[in-house]
Amino acid sequence: MEKVFYYSFIIGVVYIFLSFILGGVFDLFNIGADIDFGFEFPFASLLRPAILAAFLTVFGGMGLLGLKNQWTYVFAIALASALIISIIISKFVFDKLKKAENTSSIRRKELIGVEAVVLETILEHGIGSITYTANGNKMNSPAKSMDGTKILRGEKVIITKVDKSIFYVIPVKEILDEK
Repeated sequence: MEKVFYYSFIIGVVYIFLSFILGGVFDLFNIGADIDFGFEFPFASLLRPAILAAFLTVFGGMGLLGLKNQWTYVFAIALASALIISIIISKFVFDKLKKAENTSSIRRKELIGVEAVVLETILEHGIGSITYTANGNKMNSPAKSMDGTKILRGEKVIITKVDKSIFYVIPVKEILDEK
């Protein structure tokens, strides 16, 4: 039984460490994916990888602690502790984060026509970044010029299109010149 607790603990800790490192790398390169089945599985929130890692870590850690201190119902205590911690993390961390994300998120279509400021120069036929305000939150996004021209840092632009994660913009001065 000691090996089960030991491997559970090690797998949980290694997963948490790798998630931390790889999460930072994936965020740096804007890599990500979502799977949507169109319906919600019962207890699906407990099947999140981070929750499973917490379960394994607590289960293994409590099991090893119980074996060392010669508790009588080690398996039951380890299992109950892991379930309780997993449910607490799910309810008080992930559910709260999901609720906060849903209330502050904005549909990308709603951003068309919004004024923004170029944060990093948009190079000719290249990518830069813009900053804009949505739902009272200041946000940054990668951006391209709609016609492929260079747009300097600090220029005001209008968001005209959003395709995948790229915001296409035109300078405000071009709109004013057309009028």
